[in-house]
Amino acid sequence: MNWDWDKLQEKRRHQGNPPQADDSGRRGSEDSGRRESKIDIEALLEQLRGVGRGGSGRGGSDPSGPAGSDAKIPSGAIKWIVFAAILIWLATGIYIVRPDEAGVVLRFGAFSRMVGSGPHYHLPSPIEEVYLPKVTQVRQTEVGFRSQYSGNQFQQGQIQSVLEEAAMLTGDENIANIQFNIQYHIKPDGAVDYLFNVMQPDAVVKKAAEAAMREVIGKTTLDAALTDGRIQIQQDVTNLLQNILDRYQVGVQVVAVQMQDVQPPMEVREAFKDVASAREGSSQHRATLSVFWRFLPNMKKPGMSPNSVFSMSHWKRSSDARAWKN
Repeated sequence: MNWDWDKLQEKRRHQGNPPQADDSGRRGSEDSGRRESKIDIEALLEQLRGVGRGGSGRGGSDPSGPAGSDAKIPSGAIKWIVFAAILIWLATGIYIVRPDEAGVVLRFGAFSRMVGSGPHYHLPSPIEEVYLPKVTQVRQTEVGFRSQYSGNQFQQGQIQSVLEEAAMLTGDENIANIQFNIQYHIKPDGAVDYLFNVMQPDAVVKKAAEAAMREVIGKTTLDAALTDGRIQIQQDVTNLLQNILDRYQVGVQVVAVQMQDVQPPMEVREAFKDVASAREGSSQHRATLSVFWRFLPNMKKPGMSPNSVFSMSHWKRSSDARAWKN
């Protein structure tokens, strides 16, 4: 019986099968490896948990030890951080409206209210937002010309003509190049209209002013525009422009319309200058004759010949004329 067992063990060794004792040893080593792998995985997971809790992970302090427990962020500190962030967010709603401004508050993009000067509060963004247009600032736009600047310095007397805007047809079917500017400001109660009712309100004011001037000039003669009709033209344009802006609800008050220059076209400018000079000389001559004929009875003396009376040089040298002049 012993011989059979020995032969069986020898046969197993020849076939490459380890004995049963070896099998048990191998199973033992495999179980030990699994336990070591399980221990390593658990250690790695514990290290990752330590990093999430504020630990240093591999190479740092042991998360299960006292140092690892000290690296954790206390729950009370997190509450204070969140509370401070909320306070900072709420504090962004504090704002100040200056005396020359108007406060327009929007809530979720829709108009909510207007506020006057002083400190105010609005719900922080994105709930509410505030616009602060300057309602007392006098704005200016130019039609028919552009002022020249060197850097930020205004160059006095240096302008560039814009013929597309300046050329206008007068009531007597002449062409006049008219350069003028418009001064205006936002109405105190028109800030909402200025901001949201029209797109590019400053451009709207300029186009409306150009249209108003063309309409008024179309009813005015060139002579009136060149001479003594400017004041009336400016008043008519101001009134018409204000009516247009109110009709479109732009929220703007026109302060003044000032005509900078009125000239005939370049091709006929010299001829117009000659006519104007001749007309001015004729007016002066008529004024002189009017004064002469008014004082002629007082100048005539007994014995004075008609030729001497009508002589201008003698009239200037006469004592009566000197007395009149004094």
